[in-house]
Amino acid sequence: MYERARPQSPIIPKVKEYAEVTLTNGTVISGHVFLEARRRIQDMLNDPAPFFAFIDASEKIILLNKAGVLSVRPLDKH
Repeated sequence: MYERARPQSPIIPKVKEYAEVTLTNGTVISGHVFLEARRRIQDMLNDPAPFFAFIDASEKIILLNKAGVLSVRPLDKH
């Protein structure tokens, strides 16, 4: 039997950007956001997706709701 090839989604290169995120409740977390290679943090925050992935200092993956984010500040890598 022949198996039909499934259409593949395009692979979009991502880059890790070290940043500090301040939530609306005052919590501040540092870690990494993942961006498409040619996008800025501002572009990611303004796109229509309501959530974005964030990896904190303990390498735990967190989905952050953009409505709960007060600010995202890019930081130099340490």
